[in-house]
Amino acid sequence: MKYQRKMIGRILVDMGAITAAEIDLILEKLQVSGKNFGSTGISEGLFTEEELAQALATQFQYDYVDLEDQVLDPELLSMLPTDVPIKYNLVPLELNDDTLVVAIADPTDVVAIDHLELQLGLSLQLKIASRSQIERLIERGAGSQRVLREASEDFKLQLIKETDRGDEVLSIEKLTADTSPIIRLIDSTLFDALNKRASDIHIEATGEGVVIKYRVDGVLYQATETIDGRFQSPIISRIKVMSELDISERRIPQDGRFKVRMGNKSIDFRVSIMPTW
Repeated sequence: MKYQRKMIGRILVDMGAITAAEIDLILEKLQVSGKNFGSTGISEGLFTEEELAQALATQFQYDYVDLEDQVLDPELLSMLPTDVPIKYNLVPLELNDDTLVVAIADPTDVVAIDHLELQLGLSLQLKIASRSQIERLIERGAGSQRVLREASEDFKLQLIKETDRGDEVLSIEKLTADTSPIIRLIDSTLFDALNKRASDIHIEATGEGVVIKYRVDGVLYQATETIDGRFQSPIISRIKVMSELDISERRIPQDGRFKVRMGNKSIDFRVSIMPTW
């Protein structure tokens, strides 16, 4: 007997996450939003990402996994090409012989999953987790450390200064003899944001510390763990140096720009610094 997959809306109703009437509301909204059922329901606040992940696990007959207290295994992560966790929104959980167990947010993209199996030379055993939990795990775990290492070693960004004679590449050594973690932090942030195709980077001073956010596809989200507040001034100074702004001026807004080169590509950054009180 052929297995007939249950509709995601009905599963969410059975779970008690939404009512039958709210299915019609979501179907109405998605005609306008152009998003799928799950994304529309979440954006309308009708159910959570965790509830959607549980429903997808039921729908596709996979295990649901809660990643809240999960710690990434650096060795497993090193088996994957750098862009795979972010590109496919997945994290590796364990390796059993030639089968890699992964947590993934979207099990519907069968073509991408097949392509990844061919790329890795491994069979994939899927488990379902919420998108935000996967993203947080990548950022707070070995994923962020790996991005930092590759940005500072293999993918170091070159800062470019425009002169009358054309573009001049400024090495880090030309700018400053300091090799502090702040330089590596800014470099890795730019590199990570470019990889994620972010349109904006927000660096905000809060009561808890410095928060770095990316805007991707119009959505602003926190990209890293909150950074200790004592690094606020060095971070701002570093960005001002790159943008050729006045480091000593802290009372008025300043606008600047800088250009970086990554591989054969040059990227322009516009900088706006706003004082907060």
